[in-house]
Amino acid sequence: MFWKEYIERDSPWQLKTFETESKNGVVKCRAKLLRDGKAVEFKGEGNGPLAALVHGLGTTGVRFEIVNYSEHALGSGETAAAIAYIQIKTADGKTRWGAGVDTNIELASVRAVLSALNRL
Repeated sequence: MFWKEYIERDSPWQLKTFETESKNGVVKCRAKLLRDGKAVEFKGEGNGPLAALVHGLGTTGVRFEIVNYSEHALGSGETAAAIAYIQIKTADGKTRWGAGVDTNIELASVRAVLSALNRL
């Protein structure tokens, strides 16, 4: 039930690509997402990948903040997947949890943000 509710939920938001680059403590991201099947592309920046994602989504009118974050490995070794748990809070005070899984912890975190947005 957890997997279906949090990990497999991919509507309205779905991840296509997420890239970051870091220089002098500033992380810039470039993302391609689908929202209700329509392409949404944006750039953002912040002090880390998630801050850059939140900033970039804000430029599209999607405004929220991350209020809780946790992650852990789902196995051991270099090919182990990680799961991230993220709680967001919207401008109108709604809070939702999301979860994301990937072998790249950065992408697991991005997927967790989208999971939370998909649960609004």
